[in-house]
Amino acid sequence: MTDFKIPQPLRGVCIGAGYFSHFQYEAWQRIPEVEITAFSNRDPERAKEITDKFGLAKCYADWREMLDVEKPDFVDIITPPPTHSEICAEAAKRGIHII
Repeated sequence: MTDFKIPQPLRGVCIGAGYFSHFQYEAWQRIPEVEITAFSNRDPERAKEITDKFGLAKCYADWREMLDVEKPDFVDIITPPPTHSEICAEAAKRGIHII
C-alpha cells in the first residue's frame, strides 16, 4: 500500500455565478484545506458580484481557458444541468476531479 497524500490546499475552480453559486462560494471559504483560485462566468455583472462578495479576483469568460491555465485539482460546476455533460467531459479529459 502506498501513502497517498492529498495536496494542501486543494486548488479548485468554479464555473457559474448565478443565484445558487453564492452558497457554494460561501461554503468553500469555510474549508481551510481548499483554495478557490479562479472562477468562470460569461456575464460580467454576475462575475463582478462574485468578485466583490467573495474576493475572487481571477475570472475567466471561457471556462476551458480557465481549466487549462489554472490546472486545478477539482472543478465545482455551478451551472444549469443541461451544461454539465459538456463541462464534465472536458474536465475528465484533463484529469480534473469534478463536483
